[in-house]
Amino acid sequence: MGGAKNRFRPKMVSETQKVTELLGKFAVTEDKAHTDEYNRVAMAAKAEGHADVEAMLCAYAAQEKEIADSARKVAGA
Repeated sequence: MGGAKNRFRPKMVSETQKVTELLGKFAVTEDKAHTDEYNRVAMAAKAEGHADVEAMLCAYAAQEKEIADSARKVAGA
């Protein structure tokens, strides 16, 4: 059994690295693109006098930021 375990370890490490890299990229996209977009649209809604829409979009932006932070922690970035 030890031989099989050692044989699959390099593939597991490689796949884990791929997932970690993907999570890191996801965190950057989630943090920059999505959070910025929600905030941009929220400010437009505020300028048009839609405080309720602004509040909703700001809440979404905060959630996107939390998702990005969580992904970053999991990725070890």
